[in-house]
Amino acid sequence: MACNSSGVITTTTKQITPDRCKLVSVHASKASGSGTIRVFDGTSTSGKEIVRILFDAAKQPAVEFDMHGAIANDGLFLDNPDGIPVSVEFA
Repeated sequence: MACNSSGVITTTTKQITPDRCKLVSVHASKASGSGTIRVFDGTSTSGKEIVRILFDAAKQPAVEFDMHGAIANDGLFLDNPDGIPVSVEFA
């Protein structure tokens, strides 16, 4: 399946897409540090939380979270307060 990518994002919040889509996967990678990465079905953190990754580079410096095409009816919004490099793939 072909999909779109947000590209690598290091900002704390970002609207990935305002459109209905399928969430394919979330990737995070950093040599050191930790933090929480959340993805919402919606245009802000008031939407439905559909992904939460508790990232800790000391335990695992790269994470892939496969969502198998979960439907996001109201778009995708990223909350990444610790600025961990993240990419979100969607179709």
